[in-house]
Amino acid sequence: MTSEGKIEQAEERVLKWVRAGNVHRSTVLPQRAHGPKIARSVEKDGILQPLLVHSIPGKTDEFELIDGDGRLLSVKDEQIEVLVDVIPCVKGSDVFRTSEATFQRKDRSAYEKCLFYAAWARELEKETGKREGGSAGLVGP
Repeated sequence: MTSEGKIEQAEERVLKWVRAGNVHRSTVLPQRAHGPKIARSVEKDGILQPLLVHSIPGKTDEFELIDGDGRLLSVKDEQIEVLVDVIPCVKGSDVFRTSEATFQRKDRSAYEKCLFYAAWARELEKETGKREGGSAGLVGP
């Protein structure tokens, strides 16, 4: 925190332990249903890979999830500490750019891919005031 009381944003990625209850699901990324396999894995072995998050501006030690939704949902107790990989604050369509690399590595149905890219297009439209590309009918509500 600065002398003016403003929260400084990290310039580099930082690994740290935080309460699971301080990590919130994304407000812009599409949500996904997760099967029991990941819950069993987390229950048995814990979370083996840090959750990818960014700080929520104006909130001390509160984070928005970018990658790791299934792992976070598998944590039963919000008081348990989880390891997070905190990236510099991102917002709007930058969340999609950050998430896209991990999104493409995972098995996704065509429907899930459409939801992801349609949500990204809507976020870009909100930021720019115009639709990107020529497929306006494919963007959805």
